[in-house]
Amino acid sequence: MTEQQAPTRGERSDARRNREKIAAAAMAELALDPRASMAQIAQRAGVSRVTLYGHVATRADLLTQVLAQHVSDAVAALAECSYDQGGAAMVNELVRCSWDLMASLGPLLAEAEAELGAASVRHAHGGVLARVDELISQGMAEGHLASTQPSQWLSYAYFSLLSGAAHLAATPQGRAEVVEELIESVTVLFQAQT
Repeated sequence: MTEQQAPTRGERSDARRNREKIAAAAMAELALDPRASMAQIAQRAGVSRVTLYGHVATRADLLTQVLAQHVSDAVAALAECSYDQGGAAMVNELVRCSWDLMASLGPLLAEAEAELGAASVRHAHGGVLARVDELISQGMAEGHLASTQPSQWLSYAYFSLLSGAAHLAATPQGRAEVVEELIESVTVLFQAQT
C-alpha cells in the first residue's frame, strides 16, 4: 500500500470506502482505457471529481498508485510459482507466471511511460526486478542457466522482453501466440539448460 493509500489515524469509514472504490475503479478503468480521464475514473468509482481529487492530487499520482498495485500483484504471482526444476522448466514457469499480468498491463504501461517516464516505471517495478534477479542468480549458481551476463542485466533484459511482448499482444489470441515466442526468447537469453 503506498503512502497516499495508507489509512490515516481516525479516518472516517466513508473516506476509507471512497479511497478503496477509487483504487479499484482506477485499476479497472485504466486497464480498459489507459487514457481514461479523472472524470471517467470518478464516474466508475461512483464518487464526485471533488472526492476523487481529495484522495489523489493528480492523474500522475493515480497512475503511480495503479502501477504500485500492479507491481504488488506481480510480486505475489511470482512468489506463488514453483521454480524447483531449474533450466528451461524454470524459464517456462517464470514467463507463464509473469505473462498474464504483464500482458494485461501492456497499454497502461505505455501510458505510464509517456506520462511518468520510463525511468519511473522501471523504478516502480523494482520489486519484480529484484525477484527475477534472485531467480536468475539461483539458476546460475545451480548451473541451470549458462549465461555469462550479470543477473541484474538479465533481469532488465527480461523485463524489456516482457514489455515489448505485451505491446505486441493486444488481443487474447495474440497473447497465446506471443507467450510461446517469449519463452523461446527468454530461454535463449538466459542460456537455460534443457
